[in-house]
This record gives sequence, C-alpha cells and structure tokens, in this order.
Amino acid sequence: MLARVTEPRALVRITRTRLADGRALTYYDDREPYASGAATRALHDPRDLSSSQAQPTMRFDVLTGEWVILAPHRMDRTYLPRAGRCPLCPSRDGAVTEIPAEDYDVVVFDNRFPSLGPPLDATAGPVPALVDGDPLRGGLLHQ
Repeated sequence: MLARVTEPRALVRITRTRLADGRALTYYDDREPYASGAATRALHDPRDLSSSQAQPTMRFDVLTGEWVILAPHRMDRTYLPRAGRCPLCPSRDGAVTEIPAEDYDVVVFDNRFPSLGPPLDATAGPVPALVDGDPLRGGLLHQ
C-alpha cells in the first residue's frame, strides 16, 4: 500500500495596491517577514505618471480592407534600457521602477504600454463600398 505524503501549504500573503498612474500592482510573498504580515510592502509609487494615456485602437483601413492596430503611445515604451534602468527590477539606489519595493518574490502589474485596449464603440457607421469610384478590397464583408 502506498502512503500519500502531503506537504503543508505555504502561507502566501497577497498585497494589492495601485501604481502612480492607477494601474494595479499585486505582491505575492511566501517568505518572512511579509508572509506573516510582520512587515508590509511598499505601497506608494513616488513617480509622477499621467493616468490619461492614449488607448490603442483598431481601425478599418478602407484602402486595404483590413483591420489595423494603432498604438501611438507605445512609441514611448522602454526599449533596451541600461542595466541600472531596467523597469522590472526592484527600486534601488534612488532609481524607482515599476516595482516600488526594494525586493520581492512575485509581483504582478498591468502593462504600461498595452498593444490593445478595450473594444471600440460600434457606432462608427458603415464603411463605403467605393472610394473615389474604386471598389475597396474586401468589399462589405466587414459589416
């Protein structure tokens, strides 16, 4: 007969907060002093981030007959940062990153530069079948 071995479940403390621009940030800690609640994670993001950022959208290109993604706000996203400026590293030595804590086990936060946003409002109206007298590629299949 085989004995079933069960390991005790580790206590995981979940701490939820918001970043300076309103995005959600959640810490998952299974080590002390955070797991027991003896210490609390940094819950304040000192950065000055604007919460009014352009949302990515999809638009129908009447010339090609295809839906295209427009995400101009992604032009400002972090790309190949120096080692000391990595946005995914803990905040240290005066450099504040996406994670305001100096250390963490697991942290989850909303993407600052998402490729796509919420669905578009369906009130844009019909797309014409002709542009300058020429039929559009794809015709009226999108309606």
